[in-house]
Amino acid sequence: MEYPSPLPDQVMALMATERAIEEGLSRQADITLTHPRLHASLEAMHDQAGIQRQDLENYLGQEAPEPTEPQSALARLLAEAASSMNLSSLLPAYCAAFSFAANEYSVLIALTLHLYDPALRELARKHLSSYAKAARLLTHLLPGAIVEELDRQGLECRCICPMCSIGACGCAAAARLWTHEAWHEAQPQLDSEPGLEIWPPRQGSQLALAGVHGGDRLLGVDDQSITTFRDVQKAIRQHQVGEEMVFRVRRGSEPRRDIQVRHVSDYPPG
Repeated sequence: MEYPSPLPDQVMALMATERAIEEGLSRQADITLTHPRLHASLEAMHDQAGIQRQDLENYLGQEAPEPTEPQSALARLLAEAASSMNLSSLLPAYCAAFSFAANEYSVLIALTLHLYDPALRELARKHLSSYAKAARLLTHLLPGAIVEELDRQGLECRCICPMCSIGACGCAAAARLWTHEAWHEAQPQLDSEPGLEIWPPRQGSQLALAGVHGGDRLLGVDDQSITTFRDVQKAIRQHQVGEEMVFRVRRGSEPRRDIQVRHVSDYPPG
């Protein structure tokens, strides 16, 4: 049984996310005017969200006429944060919104790769990059904005560190550094085993017919060691379509084995 493609539904969900961010950012101008760089960054993301929503609408217009756009879960979050008129509530909400959008685009990338939609895949990569950069920039700007807001409220620096005690307040810089360190330390460790894990091969493919299972590891192609999917693609493309090559595969602690495969297809030129 063939199931309908989930791509249109994911695109519509992202359209709703882009609209929620665009509308939410349109409400923040008065709050951020005293923070020029922050204001400029959020204003740029407001414009970018509108452009990206239009990109998705253009794509979806070819796939499903008159789509019904769902309500994004972000709409309520951003509306509540803006109503507080408080940067300590607003900025974390936008960090969450940008990260949410980036993860939704990560889902779209996986879908477009597996279901092969090159045009939508490139769109998703571009939009993911936009939100990943926005989330990291906002995280960088947040400590300074909060310290400025405290100063405006008359809550001046009370820190007793050597810098702050002589008036060269380092609180924003320290908060920024510790935040960056926390994100760096949270970076997941990459797969330390040799080779590349193989996902369950497509039914009827050469590897499936050779008995390769999901979880097996591809150790090399024609005696070339590989680590990433780009290594594998590069090794395969050293052969013309129709030529044979050797995949070296291992399952768990079993002895490795060599499998003869043929290069059967490639991306079209350009």
